[in-house]
Amino acid sequence: MTTRAVEHILIATLVLVCTTTPAADCAKIAETCVEGRETRSISGHAVTRECWRWQSTYQCPSERFTDDCRELRDRGCSQVGSNCTDTSPAGTCMIFEQTWQCRTSTGGTSTITQCGTQQFCLSDHCFDTGHVADGDFGKVIAGLEAQREAGKYLDADTLTVFRGHDNRCKKKLAGLVNCCRSGGGGALANLPLILGAGTTALAARGSRYAFDALFSADDSGLAIAGFQPMFAAGGGSGVLDSLRSGGASVSSIIGALDPVSWSAALVGAELAGLLSCEEPDKVLAMKRDNRLCHGVGSHCSTRVPVLGICIETTETYCCFNSRLSRILNEQGRAQLGRGWGTSHAPDCAGITLEQLQALDFSRMDLTEFQNEIAPTLPDTAAMRERATRRVQDWHAQ
Repeated sequence: MTTRAVEHILIATLVLVCTTTPAADCAKIAETCVEGRETRSISGHAVTRECWRWQSTYQCPSERFTDDCRELRDRGCSQVGSNCTDTSPAGTCMIFEQTWQCRTSTGGTSTITQCGTQQFCLSDHCFDTGHVADGDFGKVIAGLEAQREAGKYLDADTLTVFRGHDNRCKKKLAGLVNCCRSGGGGALANLPLILGAGTTALAARGSRYAFDALFSADDSGLAIAGFQPMFAAGGGSGVLDSLRSGGASVSSIIGALDPVSWSAALVGAELAGLLSCEEPDKVLAMKRDNRLCHGVGSHCSTRVPVLGICIETTETYCCFNSRLSRILNEQGRAQLGRGWGTSHAPDCAGITLEQLQALDFSRMDLTEFQNEIAPTLPDTAAMRERATRRVQDWHAQ
């Protein structure tokens, strides 16, 4: 009887895990003969074998774990959930999807004049000018904007409003390439882009709440509808031709409208580590930075052959052309008992007119949008300083 000696060579594959991976998860991927056919004398007997020594190559998960959640911890975010999205053949969880809650804006205080007890007098006649502050103003504006968006972006084929789009990004594990980072905001709403294109606001009104140019590759009809006032005023004819021809990229549309804003957004994306990522990944980062997307989930999109370990994941988002559209979907779906599908097959479709009529808007929390439309009080100290400086400059002449 003869014995075959085997050398084990381990090839480590880094994966994002939160538990130790046992050696039982290793898999043989190759075997080669390193000492070939030969006749040898064993205990005085001539023995011939085709191979006397074999070398086996195994592939195993590395116990060096990677964690791409540190950025969220450093921002002061708090973890609110954890879900295992991928397991090894042995049943070990290999990838955890962590859910974090982050502050999007910092609260502030301001001093206002309370007019509730003031009186106005003319001669001997006095009038009580006090009144209760109107708390419905923000709701009214939100309702008017929702009505405007529903009418402008109605999908005539499906009779749906506030529709979203399936956007995805890829993240290679072990921190090699992460194209799902956030970064690349900028003044990319319709109105700033129209003004950046050199078109006056009076000649071409645009919405400060819609971001249609970011969706020109998803649905050119959105961009055509959103920038229709500019096109009607005679501006952006080249952009309109590109959108009508189809296949126009986001970079070509925004670059033609306002190259300065697009360059600034790209710089932000590159500083966030998205330099080696493709344009759709950068655009998705811009959408997420402008809070236009709802995260659906993630799944493994690439595995190591034989071993079956995930080395690349895909994150799926439903993105909308306005924050209000996203908020109405999130709040409305909760009332309708309608989910978002899965990361493989997300449900980003809009709300049907029948579903829209069934929604109770009084139960919706539209605070996020109302804060966006709240007027910013002028900095009186800065205004006083500028006025003083101008007076001093005038006297110095």
